[in-house]
Amino acid sequence: MRSKRILVLFRKAPYGSSYTAEGFRSVLGLAAFQADVSLVLMEDGVFWALAGQDPSALNMSPLDQALASLQSDCELGKIYVDRMSLQERGLSLAELIGGLEPVNRENLASLFADFEIVLSF
Repeated sequence: MRSKRILVLFRKAPYGSSYTAEGFRSVLGLAAFQADVSLVLMEDGVFWALAGQDPSALNMSPLDQALASLQSDCELGKIYVDRMSLQERGLSLAELIGGLEPVNRENLASLFADFEIVLSF
Protein backbone atom coordinates (compact mmCIF):
# COMPACT_ATOMS: atom_id res chain seq x y z
CA MET A 1 0.00 0.00 0.00
CA ARG A 2 1.52 3.33 -1.03
CA SER A 3 1.67 6.11 1.48
CA LYS A 4 -0.39 9.23 1.02
CA ARG A 5 1.28 12.41 -0.16
CA ILE A 6 1.15 14.93 2.68
CA LEU A 7 1.90 18.65 2.49
CA VAL A 8 2.57 20.43 5.77
CA LEU A 9 2.15 24.20 5.86
CA PHE A 10 4.05 26.30 8.37
CA ARG A 11 2.37 29.70 8.64
CA LYS A 12 3.23 30.89 12.15
CA ALA A 13 6.43 32.44 13.51
CA PRO A 14 8.82 29.81 14.89
CA TYR A 15 8.89 31.23 18.41
CA GLY A 16 6.22 32.53 20.78
CA SER A 17 3.79 29.66 20.28
CA SER A 18 3.86 25.89 19.98
CA TYR A 19 2.71 25.75 16.34
CA THR A 20 6.12 25.25 14.73
CA ALA A 21 7.35 22.83 17.38
CA GLU A 22 4.17 20.74 17.12
CA GLY A 23 4.36 20.80 13.33
CA PHE A 24 7.99 19.72 13.51
CA ARG A 25 7.07 16.79 15.77
CA SER A 26 4.25 15.85 13.39
CA VAL A 27 6.62 15.82 10.43
CA LEU A 28 9.06 13.62 12.38
CA GLY A 29 6.25 11.19 13.16
CA LEU A 30 5.05 11.10 9.57
CA ALA A 31 8.60 10.56 8.32
CA ALA A 32 9.05 7.70 10.79
CA PHE A 33 6.13 5.97 9.10
CA GLN A 34 7.73 6.65 5.72
CA ALA A 35 4.98 9.00 4.57
CA ASP A 36 5.66 11.10 1.49
CA VAL A 37 5.92 14.52 3.19
CA SER A 38 6.77 17.94 1.77
CA LEU A 39 6.68 21.31 3.54
CA VAL A 40 5.63 24.84 2.63
CA LEU A 41 6.93 27.80 4.62
CA MET A 42 4.66 30.79 4.15
CA GLU A 43 3.52 33.93 5.95
CA ASP A 44 5.51 34.16 9.23
CA GLY A 45 6.54 30.51 8.79
CA VAL A 46 9.35 31.71 6.50
CA PHE A 47 11.20 32.90 9.62
CA TRP A 48 11.72 29.22 10.50
CA ALA A 49 14.28 29.00 7.67
CA LEU A 50 16.21 32.15 8.63
CA ALA A 51 19.84 31.07 9.00
CA GLY A 52 21.80 31.77 12.16
CA GLN A 53 18.94 32.09 14.63
CA ASP A 54 19.78 32.68 18.29
CA PRO A 55 16.69 32.26 20.48
CA SER A 56 18.76 31.63 23.63
CA ALA A 57 17.12 34.63 25.34
CA LEU A 58 13.85 32.69 25.04
CA ASN A 59 15.41 29.48 26.45
CA MET A 60 14.73 27.77 23.13
CA SER A 61 16.84 25.86 20.63
CA PRO A 62 17.41 27.35 17.18
CA LEU A 63 14.72 25.98 14.89
CA ASP A 64 16.72 26.65 11.71
CA GLN A 65 18.95 23.76 12.82
CA ALA A 66 15.86 21.57 13.31
CA LEU A 67 14.71 22.37 9.78
CA ALA A 68 18.17 21.59 8.40
CA SER A 69 18.13 18.26 10.25
CA LEU A 70 14.78 17.41 8.68
CA GLN A 71 16.39 17.94 5.29
CA SER A 72 19.36 15.73 6.01
CA ASP A 73 18.01 13.06 8.38
CA CYS A 74 14.49 12.41 7.06
CA GLU A 75 13.49 11.38 3.61
CA LEU A 76 11.36 14.44 3.00
CA GLY A 77 10.09 15.57 -0.33
CA LYS A 78 10.72 19.23 -1.03
CA ILE A 79 10.68 22.18 1.31
CA TYR A 80 9.03 25.08 -0.48
CA VAL A 81 9.21 28.71 0.57
CA ASP A 82 6.66 31.28 -0.57
CA ARG A 83 8.41 34.11 -2.43
CA MET A 84 5.72 36.67 -1.61
CA SER A 85 5.95 35.92 2.11
CA LEU A 86 9.70 36.52 1.92
CA GLN A 87 9.20 39.78 0.03
CA GLU A 88 6.52 41.01 2.45
CA ARG A 89 8.94 40.44 5.36
CA GLY A 90 11.96 42.00 3.67
CA LEU A 91 13.82 38.67 3.44
CA SER A 92 15.75 37.11 0.59
CA LEU A 93 16.59 33.50 -0.22
CA ALA A 94 20.23 34.28 0.58
CA GLU A 95 19.29 34.80 4.26
CA LEU A 96 17.74 31.33 4.57
CA ILE A 97 19.21 27.88 5.05
CA GLY A 98 19.96 26.09 1.80
CA GLY A 99 17.94 23.47 -0.02
CA LEU A 100 14.63 25.33 -0.16
CA GLU A 101 12.59 25.59 -3.33
CA PRO A 102 10.99 29.00 -3.88
CA VAL A 103 7.41 28.97 -5.11
CA ASN A 104 5.23 31.80 -6.37
CA ARG A 105 1.93 32.42 -4.61
CA GLU A 106 -0.05 31.84 -7.82
CA ASN A 107 1.44 28.32 -8.01
CA LEU A 108 0.47 27.33 -4.47
CA ALA A 109 -3.07 26.23 -5.37
CA SER A 110 -1.78 23.77 -7.95
CA LEU A 111 0.88 22.61 -5.51
CA PHE A 112 -1.79 21.95 -2.86
CA ALA A 113 -3.79 19.94 -5.41
CA ASP A 114 -0.82 17.59 -5.89
CA PHE A 115 -1.15 16.30 -2.32
CA GLU A 116 -3.87 14.14 -0.78
CA ILE A 117 -3.57 15.64 2.69
CA VAL A 118 -2.70 19.23 3.67
CA LEU A 119 -1.92 20.02 7.32
CA SER A 120 -1.47 23.58 8.58
CA PHE A 121 0.54 24.78 11.57
